[in-house]
Amino acid sequence: MTNPDFAYDVFLSFASADEEAARAIFRTLEDGGLRVFWSTASLSEAMGQSFVAAIQESLERSRHFVLFWTAQSKGSRWVKAEYETFYSQFHLHDPGGRRLVILPGGGEQITSLPPFLRSLQVARTASEMVGRLGGGVSLSPPAAPHGPSPEVYGAGEGPPPPWASASGQDRFGVFADLTIAGAIQRMRWIEPGGFRMGSPVDEPGRKKDETLHEVTLTEGFWLADTPCPQDFWVRVIGSNPSRFQSPDRPVEMVSWKDCQEFCSELRTQTGDPGWRLPTEAEWEYACRAGTKEMTYSGPIEILGERNVPVLDSIAWYGGNSGMEYDLAEAGDSSVWKEKQFTFRWAGTRRVKMKASNAWGLYDTLGNVYEWCEDRFGPYKPGSSTDPRGPSKGSYRVSRGGSWFSFARHVRAAYRFFGPSPYRGGGIGFRLARG
Repeated sequence: MTNPDFAYDVFLSFASADEEAARAIFRTLEDGGLRVFWSTASLSEAMGQSFVAAIQESLERSRHFVLFWTAQSKGSRWVKAEYETFYSQFHLHDPGGRRLVILPGGGEQITSLPPFLRSLQVARTASEMVGRLGGGVSLSPPAAPHGPSPEVYGAGEGPPPPWASASGQDRFGVFADLTIAGAIQRMRWIEPGGFRMGSPVDEPGRKKDETLHEVTLTEGFWLADTPCPQDFWVRVIGSNPSRFQSPDRPVEMVSWKDCQEFCSELRTQTGDPGWRLPTEAEWEYACRAGTKEMTYSGPIEILGERNVPVLDSIAWYGGNSGMEYDLAEAGDSSVWKEKQFTFRWAGTRRVKMKASNAWGLYDTLGNVYEWCEDRFGPYKPGSSTDPRGPSKGSYRVSRGGSWFSFARHVRAAYRFFGPSPYRGGGIGFRLARG
């Protein structure tokens, strides 16, 4: 079914070397009743415009985006510009209404996709996409999800939670979308469970305050799939305090007290009393997503102060945060030692550009530190259930490392802290509810 609000139902992105195969996809989609933009057939409508301007306008006028992923498109800078633009400007802000679907071709594997695209829907055939984008057949089923059955949490199938605009399940588990004035923050359901909090004594980069101990969380909770983006902060608070201003970068220059004011305002706007910061234990449990290693992608080998190769696929840290950097506002990294890559200017990066963990959470490591609810203090000896920090103290916990961090600080167990009024260009937060 077509949507009159858009000129096209689908923007078909492909490399010029794949035109013959793309033409067959185009015909299948059109035969299925979808209006399709593709550069060879459609740019004649944009005479008088530059190629770039015509593509930009056509992306805006297309409801969904199909990426024909082949060895040729993998190396095409035009294809890269198209999917990055659609993803950051449209899909991130309306993931249900502006879908980005991958159609692999020529034997190309989805593992060669940029990390931020690997969690998106994948179609096996063009005919399958007709059903999904036009109303009939489902895409390939996702893997078994993390999370309880819909009856338990009131999301997934059936009506969404009262605060949510939409909900469902995907290969990561249960999700629900919180929408404020058009900005969407996806929340992930984190079921209760147990884990080992802290680090073993032989973990590289370990600090003494990371005492390894057993923790049990008896209640599930909702956690945002990204650190709070600036766009979402602005829709709630009305202004943007960030140094590195960009709608889909994480908000920073926010203190722990600022985050408390944000949660309070969100509770008022939604009429829901549950919005808050995660506890330190909840944060580490969610970051690990069932893993026991230093990062959710495995153990690390520290080759230099800012050089841990395994981090590059999952985190923006001091070793890679300046690669293809795209803002005028930037930090000078010329004095940073032993970086994984060579660059000078660096800063925060758009959310969801690196691979998520197994529970669908992005940027838990790197990009910005994330404030937690707890005060900072030593862990209590022995195992604990639903732990909270000390009842007194001037410092609050933050976790995860940031765009300028040493490699040893970008670990699931690493603990940082600061006074509650502190603001900085490398610290933000992740919204929780429960």
